[in-house]
Amino acid sequence: MANRKGTHYLLIRENRGQSFVMNVEGGKRYYRLDKEEQIPLSINAWLQIFGVLLLCSGIMGFVLEKRFNKN
Repeated sequence: MANRKGTHYLLIRENRGQSFVMNVEGGKRYYRLDKEEQIPLSINAWLQIFGVLLLCSGIMGFVLEKRFNKN
C-alpha cells in the first residue's frame, strides 16, 4: 500500500471541504486539505484609505464649522 502512495498537490479556489475524492485517469485520487491560504484583495486597501479620508474630512468639518460660527 505504501508503494501506491504518490504525492500530488492541487491548488483550487473553491472550498471542497477537508477532503474529497476526484476521478482521474486510471482510478480515483484522494485529496486532503493541508493548509488554507487567504489572499488579500487590493480593493480592501483602497476602501480603508477611503474610510480614513472620510473620517478625517468629518473631523475637519466639525473644526471648521465651530470656527465659522463663532459669535
